[in-house]
Amino acid sequence: MRRTSLGKLVDHDELTLEICAAALRWLDAEDPSGAILLRHIWRCSSPSARYGYKAETYLAPTLQLTDQ
Repeated sequence: MRRTSLGKLVDHDELTLEICAAALRWLDAEDPSGAILLRHIWRCSSPSARYGYKAETYLAPTLQLTDQ
């Protein structure tokens, strides 16, 4: 795998939120708690992280593991 010029400068997690921005806006209106949960799952810290939010659902570490 090779990183694109954008991928070399912008973190993978930030790109996920950017790519999903329109869908998340829609979900904010339709199911705000679902939209918050998705943002949390995508952006909470891994168990070994020094700073950040602790994962509040088992889905977060599972998704992070499969996304590596």
